[in-house]
Amino acid sequence: MNTIIDFISGNPIFLLFLVLGVGFIIGSIKIGSFQLGSVAGVLLSGLLFGHLGFKGLPQIETLGFVLFIFSVGYQAGPRFIQALKKDGRRYIAIALIVSITGFFLAYGISKTLDYEPGIAAGMMAGSLTSTPTLAAADDAVQSAEYKVPENFTV
Repeated sequence: MNTIIDFISGNPIFLLFLVLGVGFIIGSIKIGSFQLGSVAGVLLSGLLFGHLGFKGLPQIETLGFVLFIFSVGYQAGPRFIQALKKDGRRYIAIALIVSITGFFLAYGISKTLDYEPGIAAGMMAGSLTSTPTLAAADDAVQSAEYKVPENFTV
C-alpha cells in the first residue's frame, strides 16, 4: 500500500488525472433523480485527495482553481443574465446586505476572539463561500504580505 501512496505522491501529473477520473465517477453517480455532475464531483475528489495528504504542483492547483471558476461561470452565466434582467435590483441589494453583514461579522468576531488576519480572512471566505476572498487571502500569504504563524496547524 505504501508503494501505491509513494507512487501517487511522487507523480503530480498522475495525481491530477486520478483526481479527475475519480471526480468524474463521483459526479456520474445517480441517487434517485439527483446527480452531482462532473464539476462538483471533481471538486469533491480534489478535496478528498487533499484531505488524505496528497499535494500537487502549485501551477496545477492554480490551473484547477481557475478551471473550476470558469466551469461554474459557464454553467451559470446564461441563467445569471436572465435573472439579472428580471430581478437585478433585488439581487444586488441582497448581495450587498449579505457581503457587508458577513464582513462586519467576521471582523467583529476576529477582533473579539483576537484572531490573526489570515484566520479572519479564511473565516469570512468560508462563511460566505467567497472564492475572491479566498484567492485574495491566498495571494497575501503567497506574496509574503502576510506571514502564517509557525505554530499554525490546520
